[in-house]
Amino acid sequence: MNKGLARRVGKIIPSVDLPGSKIPMLFLLLAVQASAQISKEAVQIHGFFSQGYAISDHNNYLTMDTSRGTAQMTDGGLNLTWRVNNKLRVGVQAYDRYIGELGKGRVSLDWAQVDYRLRDWLGFRAGKVKTALGLFTDSQDEEFLYPWALLPQSVYPLDLREIAYAHIGFDLYGVIGLRRFGSVSYTAYGGKVPADSRSGLVYGLEDSGFSNVTYSGRTTGYDARWSTPVKGLTAGLSQSFGQRDYSGEIDGAATKATAKTYMSRQTALYLEFVRGRWRVDGEYRAWKSLTRAWGVPTRLQQSGQVSPSWFTALSFRITPRIEVGAYRSQYRYSPVFHAVSLPTGDGANYVDDTTVTIRFDPARYWNIKLEGHFIDGFGNALSARGFYPRYHPQGMQPTTNMLVVRTGFNF
Repeated sequence: MNKGLARRVGKIIPSVDLPGSKIPMLFLLLAVQASAQISKEAVQIHGFFSQGYAISDHNNYLTMDTSRGTAQMTDGGLNLTWRVNNKLRVGVQAYDRYIGELGKGRVSLDWAQVDYRLRDWLGFRAGKVKTALGLFTDSQDEEFLYPWALLPQSVYPLDLREIAYAHIGFDLYGVIGLRRFGSVSYTAYGGKVPADSRSGLVYGLEDSGFSNVTYSGRTTGYDARWSTPVKGLTAGLSQSFGQRDYSGEIDGAATKATAKTYMSRQTALYLEFVRGRWRVDGEYRAWKSLTRAWGVPTRLQQSGQVSPSWFTALSFRITPRIEVGAYRSQYRYSPVFHAVSLPTGDGANYVDDTTVTIRFDPARYWNIKLEGHFIDGFGNALSARGFYPRYHPQGMQPTTNMLVVRTGFNF
């Protein structure tokens, strides 16, 4: 990163705080300038920042006041990596987001890891490590990598980011060559899942009748990604297996309730095909969980859900600076036990999203996206897929049309 780029970024992003944001632009600009003075061979400093605006005709989305229009859609990260030698690397990233009530401007240690690669086919990571699950889980915050202002929320919900993005533990990983059949990269992991009190998981439980909710979780899993002999074609399979412990209070009751999700399994099948200016992505995600509770009425003591979801996406780069795309995304919620009263009628327990987008790249490290979402359904509080009863005291409408404008830069 050179000083000329730092000056250009400085012209694009002023040294002020955006409304509702806790991320000072001057901080990121100084990081760009600092990166120009550190050896590229040993230490790398990189970062990203995005600011969005969203407006919808009916329901509010992702805890934002989109029905009136809001710019409370900010996130950014700053990371440092050090290549100690050819086998050993260490790195750390700070991250902040202020998307409605998600994150609320609290800087967090997003990941911090030690990475030792013994052979091409065997490496180790330890610390707070990004989780390999599906196509985009470990890169979902790096919006500059794809044309979408919002990834398909059926599979990559922003309000549930914290339960899938990272784990505090270890990875085993490597790449195995298959000669004329391509290669397979694999990751196996295990650890503790960080908790976030400002997340959709907590807000959904609160909207379902609980208060003072806390939780902790654990996860194990694997990802296998096959680079096929067909040029540009990648296919993969991921699975994660988790458990979570909760505590809280039932609204209006003096007793404390506890619960344990003793089985939470996600299975992801995905495909990516890149050829010339075209790109096709697709993923199917099956999520099943079973929960046992104590200190609650009998009808609430056993609950569970089966939540299949999928998306298909197509994009085309018209020129080096303009890309267009569209995707179709679907989510379904089905209870395993009819323990909790769920909403009924049009829009309940599902979310279907048809999205079209156009991306402009005015400069190499700067992008602007305009995106239209045409959403049918609103799910329910427990599903936490963008819509929450607390923001809809008059009830939710079965359809939502929304425009998102988002700009971001990276270095």
